[in-house]
Amino acid sequence: MKRWTPVLTLAALAAFAGPLQAQSEYIWITRRAAGPAGGVTIFDGAGNGVVQLAGAGFGFDRPYGIVSAPNHRLVAVSNSGANPGTVTLLNSETFQPVGLVTIPGSSNLTEMSLSDDQNSVFIAGQDAAGPAVFRVDLPSGNSGRVGGFAASPTPATGVA
Repeated sequence: MKRWTPVLTLAALAAFAGPLQAQSEYIWITRRAAGPAGGVTIFDGAGNGVVQLAGAGFGFDRPYGIVSAPNHRLVAVSNSGANPGTVTLLNSETFQPVGLVTIPGSSNLTEMSLSDDQNSVFIAGQDAAGPAVFRVDLPSGNSGRVGGFAASPTPATGVA
Protein backbone atom coordinates (compact mmCIF):
# COMPACT_ATOMS: atom_id res chain seq x y z
CA MET A 1 0.00 0.00 0.00
CA LYS A 2 1.41 3.38 -0.99
CA ARG A 3 1.55 6.00 1.75
CA TRP A 4 1.14 9.65 0.80
CA THR A 5 2.82 12.45 2.68
CA PRO A 6 0.86 15.71 2.72
CA VAL A 7 2.65 18.74 1.33
CA LEU A 8 1.54 22.32 1.94
CA THR A 9 2.00 24.98 -0.70
CA LEU A 10 2.38 28.65 0.22
CA ALA A 11 -1.30 29.18 -0.66
CA ALA A 12 -2.36 26.36 1.64
CA LEU A 13 -0.02 27.65 4.32
CA ALA A 14 -1.86 30.98 4.37
CA ALA A 15 -5.15 29.13 4.97
CA PHE A 16 -3.74 26.81 7.67
CA ALA A 17 -4.13 28.01 11.23
CA GLY A 18 -3.71 26.43 14.63
CA PRO A 19 -1.31 26.16 17.54
CA LEU A 20 2.03 24.47 17.03
CA GLN A 21 1.77 21.05 18.66
CA ALA A 22 4.50 18.88 17.15
CA GLN A 23 7.60 19.06 14.99
CA SER A 24 5.62 17.56 12.09
CA GLU A 25 3.73 20.84 11.83
CA TYR A 26 6.79 22.78 10.76
CA ILE A 27 6.91 23.75 7.10
CA TRP A 28 10.41 23.78 5.56
CA ILE A 29 10.98 25.83 2.38
CA THR A 30 14.23 26.13 0.42
CA ARG A 31 15.74 29.35 -0.95
CA ARG A 32 17.56 28.15 -4.07
CA ALA A 33 20.32 30.74 -4.15
CA ALA A 34 23.91 29.72 -4.80
CA GLY A 35 26.46 29.50 -1.99
CA PRO A 36 25.80 30.90 1.48
CA ALA A 37 22.84 32.99 0.21
CA GLY A 38 20.90 29.75 -0.24
CA GLY A 39 19.11 28.40 2.75
CA VAL A 40 15.99 27.08 4.39
CA THR A 41 13.17 29.00 6.04
CA ILE A 42 11.08 27.19 8.65
CA PHE A 43 7.51 28.22 9.46
CA ASP A 44 5.29 27.00 12.27
CA GLY A 45 1.80 25.60 11.70
CA ALA A 46 0.28 29.10 11.84
CA GLY A 47 2.52 30.36 9.03
CA ASN A 48 4.85 32.39 11.25
CA GLY A 49 8.54 32.33 10.37
CA VAL A 50 10.38 30.45 13.10
CA VAL A 51 13.96 30.50 11.85
CA GLN A 52 16.06 31.00 8.73
CA LEU A 53 18.95 28.63 8.20
CA ALA A 54 21.79 30.00 6.08
CA GLY A 55 25.54 30.45 6.07
CA ALA A 56 28.63 28.39 5.49
CA GLY A 57 28.02 26.15 8.53
CA PHE A 58 25.04 24.51 6.81
CA GLY A 59 26.80 23.66 3.54
CA PHE A 60 23.87 24.86 1.45
CA ASP A 61 24.47 25.48 -2.27
CA ARG A 62 21.20 25.99 -4.15
CA PRO A 63 19.23 23.82 -1.69
CA TYR A 64 16.45 22.03 -3.52
CA GLY A 65 14.65 19.04 -1.99
CA ILE A 66 13.72 18.41 1.64
CA VAL A 67 12.71 15.17 3.32
CA SER A 68 12.11 14.47 7.00
CA ALA A 69 13.08 11.24 8.80
CA PRO A 70 11.26 11.54 12.14
CA ASN A 71 12.63 8.22 13.46
CA HIS A 72 16.15 9.71 13.30
CA ARG A 73 15.11 13.29 14.19
CA LEU A 74 16.70 14.36 10.91
CA VAL A 75 15.81 16.53 7.95
CA ALA A 76 17.80 16.05 4.74
CA VAL A 77 18.27 18.88 2.22
CA SER A 78 19.72 18.24 -1.26
CA ASN A 79 22.16 20.84 -2.60
CA SER A 80 21.64 21.14 -6.37
CA GLY A 81 24.57 23.53 -6.87
CA ALA A 82 27.23 21.42 -5.18
CA ASN A 83 29.63 19.49 -7.39
CA PRO A 84 30.15 16.79 -6.30
CA GLY A 85 26.62 16.71 -4.89
CA THR A 86 25.95 17.04 -1.20
CA VAL A 87 23.09 16.48 1.22
CA THR A 88 22.88 18.57 4.39
CA LEU A 89 21.57 16.71 7.45
CA LEU A 90 19.83 18.81 10.10
CA ASN A 91 18.53 17.98 13.57
CA SER A 92 14.74 18.38 13.21
CA GLU A 93 14.33 19.61 16.78
CA THR A 94 17.24 22.05 17.14
CA PHE A 95 17.52 22.99 13.41
CA GLN A 96 21.31 22.65 13.71
CA PRO A 97 23.47 20.91 11.09
CA VAL A 98 24.64 17.43 12.07
CA GLY A 99 26.34 16.40 8.84
CA LEU A 100 27.16 17.15 5.23
CA VAL A 101 27.20 13.99 3.09
CA THR A 102 29.19 14.18 -0.15
CA ILE A 103 28.05 11.84 -2.91
CA PRO A 104 31.12 11.23 -5.14
CA GLY A 105 30.54 11.64 -8.88
CA SER A 106 27.12 13.22 -8.45
CA SER A 107 25.80 16.64 -9.44
CA ASN A 108 22.50 18.52 -9.75
CA LEU A 109 20.88 16.73 -6.80
CA THR A 110 17.20 17.63 -6.65
CA GLU A 111 14.16 15.75 -5.35
CA MET A 112 14.34 13.16 -2.60
CA SER A 113 12.31 10.27 -1.19
CA LEU A 114 12.52 8.44 2.13
CA SER A 115 12.47 4.64 2.44
CA ASP A 116 9.63 3.09 4.46
CA ASP A 117 12.02 2.19 7.30
CA GLN A 118 13.39 5.78 7.27
CA ASN A 119 16.98 4.54 7.03
CA SER A 120 17.64 5.63 3.44
CA VAL A 121 17.14 8.81 1.46
CA PHE A 122 17.02 8.44 -2.33
CA ILE A 123 18.04 11.49 -4.36
CA ALA A 124 17.49 12.25 -8.05
CA GLY A 125 20.53 13.76 -9.77
CA GLN A 126 23.13 13.25 -12.45
CA ASP A 127 26.52 11.67 -12.94
CA ALA A 128 28.84 11.29 -15.93
CA ALA A 129 26.48 8.74 -17.54
CA GLY A 130 23.39 10.98 -17.26
CA PRO A 131 20.34 10.91 -14.97
CA ALA A 132 20.92 8.82 -11.85
CA VAL A 133 19.53 7.95 -8.43
CA PHE A 134 21.71 8.11 -5.34
CA ARG A 135 21.23 6.81 -1.82
CA VAL A 136 22.29 8.12 1.58
CA ASP A 137 22.16 5.65 4.48
CA LEU A 138 21.08 7.77 7.45
CA PRO A 139 22.46 5.62 10.28
CA SER A 140 25.96 5.44 8.76
CA GLY A 141 26.14 8.46 6.43
CA ASN A 142 27.38 6.22 3.60
CA SER A 143 26.30 7.22 0.11
CA GLY A 144 26.44 6.00 -3.45
CA ARG A 145 24.76 5.53 -6.80
CA VAL A 146 21.91 3.00 -6.92
CA GLY A 147 20.38 3.49 -10.38
CA GLY A 148 20.25 5.41 -13.63
CA PHE A 149 21.83 5.12 -17.05
CA ALA A 150 24.62 2.56 -17.21
CA ALA A 151 26.30 4.43 -20.04
CA SER A 152 25.52 7.13 -22.55
CA PRO A 153 23.21 5.78 -25.25
CA THR A 154 24.93 5.19 -28.60
CA PRO A 155 23.15 6.10 -31.84
CA ALA A 156 22.00 3.30 -34.12
CA THR A 157 24.21 2.65 -37.13
CA GLY A 158 23.44 1.14 -40.53
CA VAL A 159 19.85 2.39 -40.58
CA ALA A 160 18.67 3.38 -44.05
